[in-house]
Amino acid sequence: MNLFCRLINGRSYWELHLLKVAMRIILLIICFFISLNLSTSRSKPEKMSDTEQLPFEIIAKDLWSAHCRKANIQSMAYRLFFDDKDWSKFWQEWYRKPTPRVDFSKNFIIYILQGLKKTGGYKIDIVQVFFENKMNVLNILLRIKEPGSGQAVDLGETSPYVIMQVRLPSTLSIKIDNYKLKIKFLKQVDNVQIPIELMKL
Repeated sequence: MNLFCRLINGRSYWELHLLKVAMRIILLIICFFISLNLSTSRSKPEKMSDTEQLPFEIIAKDLWSAHCRKANIQSMAYRLFFDDKDWSKFWQEWYRKPTPRVDFSKNFIIYILQGLKKTGGYKIDIVQVFFENKMNVLNILLRIKEPGSGQAVDLGETSPYVIMQVRLPSTLSIKIDNYKLKIKFLKQVDNVQIPIELMKL
C-alpha cells in the first residue's frame, strides 16, 4: 500500500490513468497464465489401466464341429487367426456360406473347441476377454458346462465350439501374431476363476 501511495504521489491525471491501465494489463496477464496452467493440468492424459477389457463378438457357435470330428480333437483346443487369407481358407473349408468379413487391422479371431464328446450336455461360452498390459497376457474367461452324474442327455456325439472376433489391445503397436503374447484360459466356477490348459491347433 505504501509503495502504491509513493507511486501516485505527485503524479498528473494522465500518468495516474496510464498507471491504472498498466496494472489492469498485468492483472489480466497473471489471470491468463493461471487459467492456462489449470487447463493444461486437466488435459493431461490419464494413466492407462494395467488391465484392458476387450470387446468381442460371436461369429459362430454350435454343439457340433465337422472340423473337430475329422481332426479327432479329443480335448479342449484353440486356434488364432490374424489375417484374411488363413481365416477365409479355414471358413470355406468347413462352412458352405460367405466368409464373415473381419478387419484384421483392428481385430483377430479366436476359435475354441471343447473336443469330441460321446453325449450331449456339453456347452462352452465366452464370459470375458481382457488384456494385462504389463505382462502381455491375453486372458479368456470361459463358462464350461458338463453333464452331471445321472443327468438325462442326448446320446449322440457332440463337439461344442465357438468362434469369436476380438478387438486388438490398444497398447499393442505391432501385429499381435508378431508379439510375444501369452494366452491364458480360465474357467468360471461359481465366482471363482480357475486356470485351464487348452491345446493350440
